[in-house]
Amino acid sequence: MKQTAVEWLFQELWDTSKDKLTWYSILEKAKEMESDREYEIKAFWFGRGINAGRENKIEELKPKKD
Repeated sequence: MKQTAVEWLFQELWDTSKDKLTWYSILEKAKEMESDREYEIKAFWFGRGINAGRENKIEELKPKKD
C-alpha cells in the first residue's frame, strides 16, 4: 500500500525525535482527522446523489466529456 503524506511526515519526525510517544499520539490524531474528512466527502456526495435522484437531476452529477 502506498504511504500517505501523514505517514511520511510521521516517519520523518519519528526518525529524528526523542519523544516517540508524543509523535505516535499525533499520528493517530492525524489519521483520525484524515478518516473523518474522507467520510464527510463521501457523505456529501452520497447526499447529493439522493437529492438528485429525488428531483430527477441525476444527469447533472455525471461527469461531462469535453
